[in-house]
Amino acid sequence: MNLTELMIRPMAESDLAAVTMIEQGTQEVPWNIAMFMDCLRVGYQGFVVEREEQVIGFAILASAAGESHILNLAVSPLEQRQGIGFWLMQQILSGLRQQGVNLVFLEVRASNVKAQKLYKKLKFSEIGQRKNYYQTKQGREDALVLSLNISNV
Repeated sequence: MNLTELMIRPMAESDLAAVTMIEQGTQEVPWNIAMFMDCLRVGYQGFVVEREEQVIGFAILASAAGESHILNLAVSPLEQRQGIGFWLMQQILSGLRQQGVNLVFLEVRASNVKAQKLYKKLKFSEIGQRKNYYQTKQGREDALVLSLNISNV
């Protein structure tokens, strides 16, 4: 996989079918298309990763007052384990730094070791937990709350 083939751009409504398909392939209890639409309508930042004009990943962020919260991020199951998630996060963090954002927050499932490794590689630190934060098919699951001060990176 050659990461130079990748392009990141703002998410458009026309991307939501592809984004929702990726979400359904990566989440036990996925967001639906209306949730993504609502994020765009209220002005959250949405980005997609494309290769050869095909959406293979996405991110949704809410930013205000020098802080940003990564609400959702995923890479197509067929494209995982190739460095795309790391590349996407690097692009997002660089863009946020240019916007004057200092702190970035996110939640990650306590069971999602793969994502936790990615965020640790990016120097995120665990700052807390949210009990029963994520819905699962069997009930609820805790989230780890992570943060990164990008003004120092």
